[in-house]
Amino acid sequence: MTGKEAILAAMSLTETERAPAMYFGGGMWTAYQAGETLESLAADAKHMAEVIIRIAEEIQNPIVYCGSGYNNLLAAAVGGKLKYRPHGAPDIVEPALRDWAELDTLDATAVDRNDTVNTIWKATEIVARRIGDRFMVTTTSWGPFTLASQICGMEPLMRGTFREKDRIHQLLAFAAELIYRYYDPLLTRGTIETVCITDSVASGSLISRKQFAEFALPPLQQFTRKMRRKGVKTLLHICGDTNDRLDLLPETGADIISIDTNTDLAKAREATRGKLCLGGNLSPVTLMLQGTPKMIEAQGRTVIESLGRGGGFILMPGCDIAANAPRPNVEALLRTAAATPVA
Repeated sequence: MTGKEAILAAMSLTETERAPAMYFGGGMWTAYQAGETLESLAADAKHMAEVIIRIAEEIQNPIVYCGSGYNNLLAAAVGGKLKYRPHGAPDIVEPALRDWAELDTLDATAVDRNDTVNTIWKATEIVARRIGDRFMVTTTSWGPFTLASQICGMEPLMRGTFREKDRIHQLLAFAAELIYRYYDPLLTRGTIETVCITDSVASGSLISRKQFAEFALPPLQQFTRKMRRKGVKTLLHICGDTNDRLDLLPETGADIISIDTNTDLAKAREATRGKLCLGGNLSPVTLMLQGTPKMIEAQGRTVIESLGRGGGFILMPGCDIAANAPRPNVEALLRTAAATPVA
């Protein structure tokens, strides 16, 4: 069974002989490994694709995340000001929305005209054509609640959940539609079979369970329903502490939920078993960045042996890996899962 086949089996809650494993995101790490930056890769779709393919072939992570690290592009496409950093994801330094009255003027079709979005689309097509038979190829985006925070700013979003509820719901519906529009050309052409979204601001570290249920959950459901109608799987990552909303995670409609190190993996496995595939949750800092291959192997085996049986589980870091995470550590993650039987 190939790595891609193992991931697809896990998504379908099918038990495999060996535990599947993958890292999440990795766009900044891929650029760093190639001596590039996200800004330099954004200039040329063919070059972006060649770098992604080369690192994928070398590392053999079973899923390839084209566009990882560029999640703020959608907020920039509708009017936000984007600033690139030497190493790391580009930031929104000025939001698109400065007054709630401007919400009615936002145009989701603006994403079609963004140069870097078009570069990612073209690169994804090249990658899928070249290695899509052996790797699961996807493209990444923010989830609706997080994208909304980038469009209007974090503080206005949080205040709005108390003072401007109707406007927040309107913004979240727009964000979900914007994400869908970003994926639609790749789905229509059959380029990708899985979408990957990160709703980091929907974390319990930032909003309450009640706010999650009222604001973050409905647009996630709006988005995943469309994906299911397209016959496409959804991988959802939520950063931080989600311990108080584990029972709500299956309601998102996602096929895979990736959880962070702050969340109790055993409790998450119990809450989601038989309902969706769970991915997690080795520390991206103390293990993947600062640890050693032996530490990763030991922790990975422990997790797999205690929680990996029965299907529907993928060994993953708790979040995206740092740009400068040592390559031997990344290789150890994948190697450990391949060597640890669960059936």
